[in-house]
Amino acid sequence: MALNTITQPVEEPITLAQAKEHCRPIGTTDDNYITALIAVARRSLEISTRRAFIEQTLEATFDRFPCSRVIRLERPKLISVTSITYVDAAGDTQTLAADRYTVDTKSEPGRVILNYGDIWPATGYNGNTVTITYKAGYGDAADDVEPDLRHAVKFLVGHLYANREPVAVGVSVAEIPKTLDYLWQPHEVHFNGN
Repeated sequence: MALNTITQPVEEPITLAQAKEHCRPIGTTDDNYITALIAVARRSLEISTRRAFIEQTLEATFDRFPCSRVIRLERPKLISVTSITYVDAAGDTQTLAADRYTVDTKSEPGRVILNYGDIWPATGYNGNTVTITYKAGYGDAADDVEPDLRHAVKFLVGHLYANREPVAVGVSVAEIPKTLDYLWQPHEVHFNGN
């Protein structure tokens, strides 16, 4: 399976002002740098937790439909499925009718479930034949994200701001404190595939 972000979030889990309150820079000289760190911290924590924080459009690609009736989608919370397309045995791209499957947004990770009595269509054999486009995230605003995950973003931004290089010669290296782990690990998704 391959997973790509098609549409990035329209905002970040924290604002520049919130990050600056945490980092305490002097003036506005580092505003662009801190803004970039916010996006870096969010993406890093999304990878660690295997979640989408702010609503974004994702595209999951599979070699074929599964043997089971269920497809689990990474990066919960699943908001909606936009489309399921596949390449048929003749090499033509088809769209699977939405009335052939059910979208489960309550489970984590979210799922696409083939309706009872139906079967997945046959696909070509060249790989990457099934594409599911979907929206995932806690919501479309920063306030929708869990408070401890927003704090984890602040914490990581602060660490990256204070420690701009991975190695400092002649100085002890500052590792990211375990406190950060305590903030994000309870939200980690354990994904067992399809």
